[in-house]
Amino acid sequence: YAFVFFIPSIQFLYSTVMKILFSCFIVSISFSPYSIKYFVKLMAAFYGISFALGGLVLAGIYFTDMSGLIKNNVIYIRDLSYLKILISAIIGYFMMVYLAKLFKYRILNNELYVNIQIEMDGKTAYVKGILDTANFLVEPISQVPVIVIEYLALQGFLPEDFKDILKSIDMIPENIYELGWGRRLRYIPYTSLGTQNGMLLGIRPDFISIQKGDRQYDFQNIVIGIYNGTIGNKDYSALLHPDILKEEAEYEINKA
Repeated sequence: YAFVFFIPSIQFLYSTVMKILFSCFIVSISFSPYSIKYFVKLMAAFYGISFALGGLVLAGIYFTDMSGLIKNNVIYIRDLSYLKILISAIIGYFMMVYLAKLFKYRILNNELYVNIQIEMDGKTAYVKGILDTANFLVEPISQVPVIVIEYLALQGFLPEDFKDILKSIDMIPENIYELGWGRRLRYIPYTSLGTQNGMLLGIRPDFISIQKGDRQYDFQNIVIGIYNGTIGNKDYSALLHPDILKEEAEYEINKA
């Protein structure tokens, strides 16, 4: 579209209306927006990036010894050496690589956050989690996927006897099956960086609901692995097995 400037007979395509129409066309064929709201967001991002790039060009002219002028919607730059072009291209390349990684990481994290509701014996706990593509923990007998959750996030939710067991896996009470929740107890072996042949204590709740955006997924056959430490930051305290929301996880990762 920029080369339209070099063809005088069709320079009417450079009018404001045509610029807007071409912008809509570019965004539409690039992203195939599925709703008006999404299309408006894409257009805002498109113009925001374009204005930011224009500002960088003007800043480069202002803070260097380059000179130029703007005429008929075109920026003319004089005395621009090949060395300056090469340096600018190298700097621009590394900036784009860095920003692409940064945005991909942030988009991935934001899109993979979920809200988890856990119910057991009339109690309810709410935990913020994230879909973790590196979490492949399953309960060894049933092969049920495991959600790893920090102990502190469930401290007020777990039975008192279970809290005692967490202090030492060897301290299993003899009357465990008479406690009512003993049938829920699970042993989950794991291996991680710096830990070989580790063991998590797990518990099977009555019901788990996972909320992601405006979608809700309900499960009854999910095991929670209690980790007596910190697995995330203030934004989340649970790691969701990717098979629990397999299609959702693959979609979000590919989109990001």
